[in-house]
Amino acid sequence: MAKKIIINIKEDSNVCDRGNQILREESFSVAREVYGVDLPPVVKERLELELSAIENSNSSILYLISKLIATATPEGKNIVVNPLGELGSLLIPFLLKITHGNPLPPHYFCPNCDFVDFDSEGVQAYAGRAGCDMPDRVCPICGKKLKKDGFDISPEIALALNGKRVPIFLFDLSQKYISYFSDPNHFESILSDYIQFVDVSFSDKSNPGDTSRLHISLRVDPYLDLLERCQSNTQMRWKEIPFDSEAIFSLFQSPAALGITSDDIGGFPYGTLEIPDFNTEFMARIIQETKPESFDDLIRLTGISFGDGVWLDNARDAIREGRESIKTVTAFRDDVYFYLRKKGMSTEDAFSIMQRVRKGWKASSQKQCAERDQLISKMVRHGISVHYLESIQKIQYVFPRAMGVCHTIIAWALAYYKLYFPAEYYAAYISVFMPDLKTDQPIREKTNEKFAEYSLRKDSLNMDEEKEYRNLRVLQEMYARGIVILGPDIL
Repeated sequence: MAKKIIINIKEDSNVCDRGNQILREESFSVAREVYGVDLPPVVKERLELELSAIENSNSSILYLISKLIATATPEGKNIVVNPLGELGSLLIPFLLKITHGNPLPPHYFCPNCDFVDFDSEGVQAYAGRAGCDMPDRVCPICGKKLKKDGFDISPEIALALNGKRVPIFLFDLSQKYISYFSDPNHFESILSDYIQFVDVSFSDKSNPGDTSRLHISLRVDPYLDLLERCQSNTQMRWKEIPFDSEAIFSLFQSPAALGITSDDIGGFPYGTLEIPDFNTEFMARIIQETKPESFDDLIRLTGISFGDGVWLDNARDAIREGRESIKTVTAFRDDVYFYLRKKGMSTEDAFSIMQRVRKGWKASSQKQCAERDQLISKMVRHGISVHYLESIQKIQYVFPRAMGVCHTIIAWALAYYKLYFPAEYYAAYISVFMPDLKTDQPIREKTNEKFAEYSLRKDSLNMDEEKEYRNLRVLQEMYARGIVILGPDIL
């Protein structure tokens, strides 16, 4: 069974011209549905900037094919697609329903009329943060409740300063739909309009060989199977889940909203067991030290935890010493770029430094050392502190903010189902992660025994035991919430 599907695009000028026109029409059409016929300048300018870059790189077909995959409804059901990398930095994939987070600056808009607010003082106060954290407001024109949106992600992160870079098109899908797409007939039916312009390859390896300049990669993420099952079991569409729920947020502070205590789940202090990215002891320790207060803080936690050299001996020390907080430490590569721009550095220098930091500031040759020293001298002249210089040179890898947004949205949706649809959530979890669990044996007693055994030596478990231990903790949580597994109904 394929673990990864690679779609290589044949570069053809005719399809590029046709694709450019379709992409422009569809992007503006969706934008006007949301923001009105007379688009706000920030929306129109963003669209033109991105479209110009896409047209110049002849990559429009990547976006159109990605849209067909992300919006496909095989068997009448919606696929959950999670984009990785910087693609979420762009507005066009969001409008086409390829990505989940709106990269525009925080703003309010009215779903009933054309009122939009990007510019008021209250909105501007959330620059660089998540718009969903803004207070509720009603429309001053029609009185309806306003929508809050925008995660403030710059397109330069994906396109580079000259707009010539083609972002990575890498998507996680559920195992079910990777299998579906692995059937050439299914794939051809979904990509019927473009199938003649692509070559498709299937691999059972996570990272198969080289690909062409224009390509799309699809791979498996079992948590998307879990999300799809939760949506199917509850009939609650995951994309309709609000990001400003205090009840859901409380799960990232304690398990109390689940009606249990940490003692019920082996001492884990939060309600995020097996909520992806927030389910590890490492993340639990980060949460304890950073004390997140908003959705945007959760986004930043993903960058801190996934980065290499970002937290340990770096951001953690700055927070402990009171020099920084979760809101100010470097969590994403974007933070480096915008901090340096704010300090007055040129866009070229800020971008160059960000690119060096994102995968570790290595300088092996004499030329690289000279370039590094020159950039450090420029930062010093712009008043960059010694602490900051030391911090960014410790980083070996750091996430793009767009990736943190996508990860957090998926985690938030699963936390919603766990809180409000517990039976459906645990049924889905067992189906995906514990398909061999027998229902005709005294499961609870065996769970308690095995859990106690693993708890005594949890720091020395092998990989298989660690996986089983995590599953057992979920069962412990399920039982503590009063949910049991019944045997087969034979009547």
